[in-house]
Amino acid sequence: MRLSGRAVGFILSVIPGLVVSVGCERRTPQCNRFVDIINENQRKMAEVLKFAGGPAPTQESLETYAKANDVIVVELRKLKLKDARLEGFRDRYIELSQGLAAGVRKTASKLGTFPEDAQKAAEEVKAFSPKKHDLEKSINEFCRGKDD
Repeated sequence: MRLSGRAVGFILSVIPGLVVSVGCERRTPQCNRFVDIINENQRKMAEVLKFAGGPAPTQESLETYAKANDVIVVELRKLKLKDARLEGFRDRYIELSQGLAAGVRKTASKLGTFPEDAQKAAEEVKAFSPKKHDLEKSINEFCRGKDD
């Protein structure tokens, strides 16, 4: 059986859409697992902050926060991803999380004895917030298919 020119044209016009659709279907479960890990751990970290000793955090509450932040690193390292861009996002998120935990620990260690050093360390920790926000925005855009 021979296909008409119109039939071939129709098939060729549909194939690129199928390829994009199939790629998104493979990426969606990976995105969901990745985002679920981040969201669950952020929920846990918010709970830690809620009970972190009020307006003036203590050395113990900061250590608890850093440990809670370490959990996301462990969970993200276990996450197997096939999409190279998602792997890059994961690796950057791990790097930011490790830096944040280290900064919080540094702040905690200086808190009681070196208040000026503790303040400097706290400022370094604050610098992670916009980086983390930008990364989370990029992850969301990519997973929604807005950044292919």
